[in-house]
Amino acid sequence: MYTFNRGRAACGNIEPARISPTAGMAALLHGEVHHVCLQSVSCGCCCVLHASPILAQGPACGPDPTCPDAQWEPPNSSTVQLNVYGLCGPTCQAIVTWQHRSACGSCDIAITAIRIVPGSNCSCPVQSLFKEAIAALLLLLPNPLPCGPSIPGECATTWRVMAGGCWRPDDHYVGGFVSCPGASCCYATYKVCLTVSGRTFTQTSDPQMQFPCDQVVPDPECVPVCNSLPKSNTDPS
Repeated sequence: MYTFNRGRAACGNIEPARISPTAGMAALLHGEVHHVCLQSVSCGCCCVLHASPILAQGPACGPDPTCPDAQWEPPNSSTVQLNVYGLCGPTCQAIVTWQHRSACGSCDIAITAIRIVPGSNCSCPVQSLFKEAIAALLLLLPNPLPCGPSIPGECATTWRVMAGGCWRPDDHYVGGFVSCPGASCCYATYKVCLTVSGRTFTQTSDPQMQFPCDQVVPDPECVPVCNSLPKSNTDPS
């Protein structure tokens, strides 16, 4: 809840709310935002700016309230096979399902599923697999990136990585993990740089998530992963 106002014109109606850029990131965690105005004995016509939780299914984390026309690409996600070493062992490989979008100055990457490659030896829990897969994706996305950097020496500070904040085993794929239905959106912002020897990244904001897993996901197999977003390429753990 953000504001509480009095008025008479919209009682009984639901109207789209106007979201300022400064409120946009808070609204992103909450989901669709609208005014709900109802008649009340105590205050006449009471209007509340209400936000409905985002369900992290399909395109992760839903629309950005400050840029509602921004669309995830490709619409049905794409996959890439990556080496996810580090915490998961020297031979771990995974197929990562992901999307991207340009949202009014921000470049977003959404992770929706991770599947261990058959025969690959990945000796790590889902939180570590999630962390290493995202780190590998940030480092290995093909150039040029939609929001840069495009030449050595450049940095871009407009990147956001998003995912459902709770994950569980995939019932349809042995060795796979997916976002739990009903999980809140999780995101963090990143600075991505290009050097002569490759790409680097640094997390520039702490991960944000509206509701803990145990408050919204009644599934004992769902585990929290939001705090597992990698801090940097030099120390993803």
